[in-house]
Amino acid sequence: MDLKVTGDLELTMDTGLARILLTNLVKNAIVHNVPGGTVTAHVNAAQLTIRNTGAELPLDDARIFNRFHKETTSTGGTGLGLAIAKAIADMHGLQLSYVFETVHIMRLRSA
Repeated sequence: MDLKVTGDLELTMDTGLARILLTNLVKNAIVHNVPGGTVTAHVNAAQLTIRNTGAELPLDDARIFNRFHKETTSTGGTGLGLAIAKAIADMHGLQLSYVFETVHIMRLRSA
């Protein structure tokens, strides 16, 4: 995993929930990557961006944060990781979003 830091992202939130949020985002990017793919995280003063070279098709952005939603059955995951991450972000007034731009991108920023 590549990490690039170009600024300090300061968020006020419960440290235990922050750990779960970040762990779920990073784990999701790693688990749903392709063999030999890349995962990059970029932190700046405005946001955290995590990119991975997973499947070459976009995920269903209308359902990606729903509980138990899984795009594939390739892993033993429960389909809860991103739903939990989204709930934690929402609870702390943060915006968690997904976009596909030839790679999968998760963005976490202040709302």
